[in-house]
Amino acid sequence: MGGAKRMIEEREDRRSTAIAIAVEAGALEECDHHDGTFFDGGGSVEEAIKLGEEQFSEGEHGDLFDSKQDLVDLIQRVVEELADPEGCPECAHRFGDD
Repeated sequence: MGGAKRMIEEREDRRSTAIAIAVEAGALEECDHHDGTFFDGGGSVEEAIKLGEEQFSEGEHGDLFDSKQDLVDLIQRVVEELADPEGCPECAHRFGDD
């Protein structure tokens, strides 16, 4: 169980890192009302990738990612998955027009 739990934690850490890079680059934005809910931040995934590549080249995230490409791939996946152009899906559901 210890090894499985560690693998899950490492996967979550990698995902959190990719999301943080995307937020820092402006590709994603976190909702002010719903922690952990992200949407399109108006920036480009290319800027997020560039930032991630720069950070990896400077020695950051090497403990989490085996290669720069692993980091780039995950940044692309989280942005594609979370970048809802309509804004926060939770807010839209709760406060949107019916």
